[in-house]
Amino acid sequence: MRSTRPTAIAALLLVAGLLFGLLPGCAAAQDIICCNTLVRFGGSWIGAARQCKGPMDQGTPEQRASVCKQLKGNFCADVAEYCQACTGEEAKKRNPGGNSLGPGDPIYDGMVDGARAAGINGFSPEHIAIQDRRDRDGRLFWQIRVDADGCFLPGGDCILSAGDKGYLPEGKQPGAKQMALGSVQFAGSQVRVNGRYVNVETGVVQGAAASTATGTGREAIAQATADMLQKLGMRCQKARGLIY
Repeated sequence: MRSTRPTAIAALLLVAGLLFGLLPGCAAAQDIICCNTLVRFGGSWIGAARQCKGPMDQGTPEQRASVCKQLKGNFCADVAEYCQACTGEEAKKRNPGGNSLGPGDPIYDGMVDGARAAGINGFSPEHIAIQDRRDRDGRLFWQIRVDADGCFLPGGDCILSAGDKGYLPEGKQPGAKQMALGSVQFAGSQVRVNGRYVNVETGVVQGAAASTATGTGREAIAQATADMLQKLGMRCQKARGLIY
């Protein structure tokens, strides 16, 4: 009679491989499945947890950051609050009596539209800060942080807000090497958007551009913003997230 012993041993090895991640392509210990993707987490279990919201809620900032980086922008609802923690409302919430604009304002939305139209992938309200000072000199002022590669970074209020919530590992957010900043000004039926790059350490202006569009609404602001950014030049066509 044919022995079943080798078959039984093989079955035991297969189970062990599935449990402990010993077989190629199988879940390693302490993984989770997030947004239909298997990612390393570093939990207290063996194998792959099927749900990621619980571990993300209870995880450390370092564990959350690792998951966001591994997902590479494929963020579902279970991780969005950690991987995309900012909405553009942070400046207004931190200083309710201030003059910061946010989503829903046509000037703010127009500049976000314009940055996207200029070809900056991943640009969102978290990347730009706009202050309305028209009561003083008729202009609105905007700024965007820029890293060493020329990529746009989340704004300072976004970073502070995310840090307060425990979303960011300490010291992991890249610093700005440049600031892209400028103004928006209306004159009659036209809008003019000015911009320049400024070296953060030296204060030296490293490039400047401006563009004017007919109209004063969201579409005109977007057109002027896109044209200004294209003239200003961008070494990086990607806006970076908080921790990825």
